[in-house]
Amino acid sequence: MSSSEASSTPSRSPCPSSPASSSSTVGVKPGASSESPTKQQQEPGAPPVYLLNMSLNQDHSGLCLATTKDFRTFFLYSQAQSDNFVEFRRRLMAAPVAAAVMLYKTNIRAIVSAAEPTRVLLWDDKTGTAPHALCSRPEVLSVQMRRDVIAVVTEYKARL
Repeated sequence: MSSSEASSTPSRSPCPSSPASSSSTVGVKPGASSESPTKQQQEPGAPPVYLLNMSLNQDHSGLCLATTKDFRTFFLYSQAQSDNFVEFRRRLMAAPVAAAVMLYKTNIRAIVSAAEPTRVLLWDDKTGTAPHALCSRPEVLSVQMRRDVIAVVTEYKARL
């Protein structure tokens, strides 16, 4: 960013609450299991779960689904003459997940919560915490990652 560009952009305030200073389980429901259930059953009287976002990882070997209840990680396992996506992990969240993106086959995810649509959480799925967050003023519409770049798309700009 050039010095003239930096002076023309308004100053940004930091995120209202840094994930590093908050509890170790940011946005996860207390007592939520991180393991995949063997049967997908709907609790009686529970609201239906809707798919909000789907994204493949960079080498198309993994799939991340964002729903109104959780985000799920699937991996592609090739067997003799058939390719199957097998659910690897499901994380129950306190609010609907607007977008979830996986970085290759690592444990790093970029998550946008519907409760905080201006914040991208960099989620470590191994520890179940969000050690970093990226904030923007307008609502985040999409996120994409590579090993060296995180692209955040808002209504007016795409930031790398």
